[in-house]
Amino acid sequence: MTGRIVVCGEAESTAGVLADLLPQWELDAEVIVASSRDELRLEIGRGLRELDGLVVAPGDWSFLSEIAADVPDSSRIVIVGLDDAEPAESGASAVSGLPVVRGRGLDGFRWASAWLRQRLEYPFEEVAYGDHPDQIADLRLPPDTGQLAPVAVFIHGGFWRERWVRDTIEPAAIDLALRGFATLNIEYRRVRSGYAGWRETVRDVAAAIDQLSTYSDRLDLSRVAVLGHSAGAQLTAWGIKRRGVRGPSARVHPKAVVLLAGMTDLREAARRGLGDTGNPTIAFMGGTEAELGADYDAASPSTNLPLGVAQIVVQGMRDSPDLLEMARGYAEMSIHLGDPTEYIEVEDGDHFTVITPSRPEWEATVKAVRGVLGIHVPSTSP
Repeated sequence: MTGRIVVCGEAESTAGVLADLLPQWELDAEVIVASSRDELRLEIGRGLRELDGLVVAPGDWSFLSEIAADVPDSSRIVIVGLDDAEPAESGASAVSGLPVVRGRGLDGFRWASAWLRQRLEYPFEEVAYGDHPDQIADLRLPPDTGQLAPVAVFIHGGFWRERWVRDTIEPAAIDLALRGFATLNIEYRRVRSGYAGWRETVRDVAAAIDQLSTYSDRLDLSRVAVLGHSAGAQLTAWGIKRRGVRGPSARVHPKAVVLLAGMTDLREAARRGLGDTGNPTIAFMGGTEAELGADYDAASPSTNLPLGVAQIVVQGMRDSPDLLEMARGYAEMSIHLGDPTEYIEVEDGDHFTVITPSRPEWEATVKAVRGVLGIHVPSTSP
């Protein structure tokens, strides 16, 4: 797909550098500079007439509502911002209904271009499970064969921070959709200005999973697996027992969870200060273990064992040694406490290869998921 990136405002000065980076990223795209709002709108309109979709850096976030009005089909455009996502008042993943990548620097253009291509090539239904812009998920249904489809729910990671959105796990969700699964790729509220703490996030996860019940005529809700990557693994494990949060009874009961390079021990993560900057676990929880011990017990996978469902724990040995240690201890404890658990450890795997469809560890994960859901068909990559 020949692409186009339209930049305006703050991103204008980076247009030359961006154009030099595109060949390194193996992106066949051109960079267009718009010097005003009116010119930006003209370039967006022209691009959407000539191409399937666009990546746009508007510079001024107040302009997004106008862009959204011009582009009612949000699958045809991805917005990029060079500013930090976390202090923003609005969610990083959706502003005025448009998908947004923020806080990743110039590399955000590479992420956005990949996300746009995936959204265009593999159609989905956008499912809103609440009123907040981040309470949204991408649902892909297989062709209607007259049989109910097994379901794979995906929960992305990123230390619960706004700069990381569901694009990171989209390739894995698409891969299972191509294998005949219905897939739901969840977005959720993350740490930001005015964040109300971990319960805000986990309520979103519970609501998104329960939204599947509205598709009971197409989905086999007795064969649901939830796959979480990194911090998303913590949310995945929490979604089984849903401790520490009052709310309606669960309408969907997953049969299996898959923890991919997972954050399985929040106490240790906070104690060791795991994260790229600051202490994201404390920011997510809203306080330290000493202040919120009961909350850490309710939210941490390690203190929720046994979960009472099948578990698949996948870990690369070239990932963080802290996560490797936690994964081994978590899997051992899960087995000891009676959960049917398969531990997959990959010698040359790292934090992201476990969600990369071309990798052998992903093929092993898919095979394990098929096994626990009782899907006995050959497991070869489409």
